[in-house]
Formats: sequence, C-alpha cells, structure tokens
Amino acid sequence: MAQELFQHAFPNGLTLLAERMPHVRSAAMYFLVPGGCGYDPPKQLGLAGALADLITRGAGERDSRELTLALDNLGLDRSESVGIHHFRFWGTTLARNLPAALRIYADILRLPHLPDDELESVQALALQDIKGLEDEPGSRVMVELRRHLYPRPLSNDHRGTVEGIQALTPESIRAHHARYFRPSGSILAVAGNVEWAPLVDLVGALFGDWEGGPPEPFELGPPPPKRAHLSKELEQTQITVAYPSVPVPDPDYYAALGASNVLSGGMGRGCLRRSARRRGCATPSAPATSR
Repeated sequence: MAQELFQHAFPNGLTLLAERMPHVRSAAMYFLVPGGCGYDPPKQLGLAGALADLITRGAGERDSRELTLALDNLGLDRSESVGIHHFRFWGTTLARNLPAALRIYADILRLPHLPDDELESVQALALQDIKGLEDEPGSRVMVELRRHLYPRPLSNDHRGTVEGIQALTPESIRAHHARYFRPSGSILAVAGNVEWAPLVDLVGALFGDWEGGPPEPFELGPPPPKRAHLSKELEQTQITVAYPSVPVPDPDYYAALGASNVLSGGMGRGCLRRSARRRGCATPSAPATSR
C-alpha cells in the first residue's frame, strides 16, 4: 500500500503534515513549537521546562482539573517535553476523538492560564528532577558531555539549574510564552485514520488567526573546554566520548548512526564488570557519539 503523505503551509507560518493510515482506528498528533530550553534566559535556566509543566494546568474555559478530565475522557495518551529548539506536545487517541483533542490543544498552546499559585509546585518538581541527577551518574555525565561539546545555549539542559529555577516568576513564565509560542516555525504532524481536507479546514479554523513571527536565532557563546572530570565516590566509572559526525541530510547519516549503535548504543548490558567497578556505556546523542 502506497503512503498517503500531505503537507500544507498556512499563511501565518504554521506547517501541517499528515500521513493517512486508513487501516488503523487511532490517530497521533505531534506539535513542535519554537522556544525550547535554548531560549532560556541565562539567569533563569529551566524556564522552558517549567512552562511545559505549567501550560497544561488550565487553559481556555477549563481550570486545571477540568482540562485533565477533558483529556482523560478522550482516552488521550499524551506527553509534554522540551528540547533545545522546541516545545514538544504529543498525543494519541481514537481517530474519531482527534478533532476534540486538537480543539483542546488549541487552548493549551494559545490560551493557557499559567496560574500563579501552581508555580511553586512546578518549581519543587523541577528541583527534585535536578537533584535526581545525583542518583543517575549515567544521565549526569551526558549532561556534562553536552556542556563541553556545544557552546551555550546549545548546551542548555532542559532541567535548568537550581539558581535558575528559584529565580522564576509568574511574569517571566508568561513573557516567555508570549514571546515564543507563535505559529511561524511551528509544526503539527498527524498520522492515522484521518481525512486530509477536513483536517486542513479544522486546523485552519483553530490556528489560522494565530499571530507572531519566528523567534530570533541563537547567539552562540564561546567554544567550551573539551575535557571534564566529575569526582564522586561511586562503585562505577562512567566514560563518555564525543566527536563530530555527519548531519541528518547527509547520505551517510544512517550509516554513521548504525556504526554509532554498533559501537555504543546497544552495549549497555555488555559493559565489562570487574569486581565492584564498571565502565558505563552511554547512548549516543547526534551529532555526537559516545561510549
């Protein structure tokens, strides 16, 4: 069966992608919105991650509880996360429930409440996440690797820092949303048992009057030092190595990805054990490879 792929660019810059899969009963949606943790203010690192948590605590005419119930009643399996460049919103449900889910997400993206009284609990969760790195040496060493591989802000971690999380205010959260949640550069991808023409009409009705241009490009800082050593009393040693690789459009990208997985990505359970000391094998993060 041939793939049915569609693409439409709205005048405001929002791109809609879809793959029609008539043999399934479900549908998945994936929003990418520019403004990820690479855009965090230097003194408020972790702001984007906090916003991703706060943004689903009430939107449009629904408070936090009503919004959660509305999403649950659709049987929506969902998640929100933050990358360097984008906020990511993912959800999957029965195909017949997709229009209702898109209407709710239009409120989440465009009309979030961002309640002041929820910020403290969001900060507490974020601080726990940062503290949790101390119990996950494999994750911590990968965070450190990124800091020594990329210049700021490309080296930002979505968790932020203790100082950055503590410096957050309701005003800074709202300002970040107003500045970066815009249609230009945003992408909505849908796959499942959907009809293309009605989908274009629905997305146009929900997002066609959304306004705002693309975010400004990053201002990169100086190259970071290439070596680092973290000292901690543990029964294991974590070692990571990174080096430049080919970009995604390169014809050799998948060959490089395969080589990376052969050398490191699939070796987590095969690491050499010697008494109480273990060498940790971390999975790669393109364009770097680690092992």
